[in-house]
Amino acid sequence: MASATIKVTYTIDQGTALAVKELAAEWGVPQSEAVRRAIRQTRQQQLLQAKVRSPIEVLEQLERAPTLSTAESQARLRSARRLRRGWNPRKTG
Repeated sequence: MASATIKVTYTIDQGTALAVKELAAEWGVPQSEAVRRAIRQTRQQQLLQAKVRSPIEVLEQLERAPTLSTAESQARLRSARRLRRGWNPRKTG
């Protein structure tokens, strides 16, 4: 099913017009389709970048995260130590 299209007029510089014409030729599509693809791709990249959090945001989230009690922390440390003591890469099973 074809989607509805709207005819619009934009003014662009010669370099951009040439780039659109070259992309359309490379992709084997009309110039309007080249513009649509370029805009879609740019928008997708922007949305992906918006989802990437800065290091400060990650640290702030970690600060808000629930913490373990002392007893839970000690139990996890004991468990990790037991696992490390039992692990030997030279052992053959």
